[in-house]
Amino acid sequence: MKQFAFLVLVLFGAIQTGYTSKQSKADDILGVWQTGSGKAHVQIKKIGNAYYGQIVWLKVPLNDQGKPKVDNNN
Repeated sequence: MKQFAFLVLVLFGAIQTGYTSKQSKADDILGVWQTGSGKAHVQIKKIGNAYYGQIVWLKVPLNDQGKPKVDNNN
């Protein structure tokens, strides 16, 4: 989860610099990315002028009780 938070911060930084340079440069972040630990894949999408990240794959998708892992908001 810490890697995801870091990725989000990096993403917002990329968005800010993307608007001061060519818009297409910011779009270079679009696609599916593996986290540094390799435990998750995150898909970056652009909807309108905003960028969003979504976890699309987890190496260990289930918790100790055999249920899907969720974050504090789910």
